[in-house]
Amino acid sequence: MKITPVNLIAIIIVMPFAIWLGVVLGRDFPLFGLIGVLLLVGFVVWILASNNQGAAASPAQIADAMTMRPPAGKARIYVTRKGFVGGMQGMNVTIDDRFEGQMRSKFFMVADVEPGTHTIRARMAKQPESTRRHHDVTLDAGQAVMIDVGLEMGMVKMAPFFTEVRDMVAARQQLGAAKLIQWLRQA
Repeated sequence: MKITPVNLIAIIIVMPFAIWLGVVLGRDFPLFGLIGVLLLVGFVVWILASNNQGAAASPAQIADAMTMRPPAGKARIYVTRKGFVGGMQGMNVTIDDRFEGQMRSKFFMVADVEPGTHTIRARMAKQPESTRRHHDVTLDAGQAVMIDVGLEMGMVKMAPFFTEVRDMVAARQQLGAAKLIQWLRQA
């Protein structure tokens, strides 16, 4: 998670005011607190209801993915998400508009692609299109790369950022206990 100086200042100013407002209104108007809690629970349910993550991979798919080697004449892209912030909310991920999927934290997806330059795009499921970010990666035949997608936090928006790992030994260690899921659509 990245926090910009502007966000940090806003948090330092807004948080004490929000706490004070909650204490004052909660003490004088208890129904206000109950309505606030119900609105918060409703918001969380609304966010989580939009999750549409791919199916779990088969043991054979997992074994193939963990070899960290692409098929002959192909390249392989691993897309992972490990962060805690926004971890239960789905993140929409595409590769060249050929692979489309959604994942939560502690999951990863694997795409076998032709050698060349590929564009990975990501945004949170309930965030506006303006928060979509992209990352280009160039691979030769036989190469693999892991793209870890994290979240940069703003006051009202979360935008993804990408960390590229080309060392497959380090990538396997970073995957840890993450679970492989399938893409929702492959063209």
